[in-house]
Amino acid sequence: MTYSYEQRTSSLPNRWESFARENAEFYIYTVPGVDFTTPTGQALFRQSGRDDVECILQECGPHLKRFGRALEIGCGVGRLAVPMAERFAEVIGVDVAPTMISKLGDFGRAAGASNVRGFLTREPWFDQGPVSLVYSAMVFQHIESWRVISDYFVRIARCLAEDGICYAHFDTRRPTLAYRSVRVLPDAVLPTPARRSIRRVRRRPSDLRRLFNYCGLTVLE
Repeated sequence: MTYSYEQRTSSLPNRWESFARENAEFYIYTVPGVDFTTPTGQALFRQSGRDDVECILQECGPHLKRFGRALEIGCGVGRLAVPMAERFAEVIGVDVAPTMISKLGDFGRAAGASNVRGFLTREPWFDQGPVSLVYSAMVFQHIESWRVISDYFVRIARCLAEDGICYAHFDTRRPTLAYRSVRVLPDAVLPTPARRSIRRVRRRPSDLRRLFNYCGLTVLE
């Protein structure tokens, strides 16, 4: 039996919706001891987004041909999408959690970023026109399902412009004994960062390269 992308993603427990309602900024940018409800915490959150956007654009700069439309997978409340909107004509943010998309709208309006649009994962974000840059930081490393990751990249390849660039972040370290041990323990005995949906899932570079090749994407760096 086969399942559509929408069926596969909708059948997964949406823990990120719970995280978004509980403390969205903390789960997006986890810094122990920081209260993101305070002006200091909010300033740190916004600055971290600006800094990370500069790093992404610095890496992609030699390959990036235009600044028309950017698309972020796992946009959260807009930590990266809002500062990225200062550099692109339009930014499309995609997230699995409805509360994140709602907060993205609030975050964008507060910053005066009228060129940011949010889509839930199940919506047609890949049919909004050619994209100059697709980027995703600290998102794919949390996705347990390889099939969900594969479906994302099929759609990323579909919406990328012919000269478009994809910047994707994975954890490709070798699995250690400690890593394997944690993965068999129940969430109840693990610290929050090691629990399912939050912990990092390591991927083999060879598997990623096969996926990218299948989707017609060429690894530049």
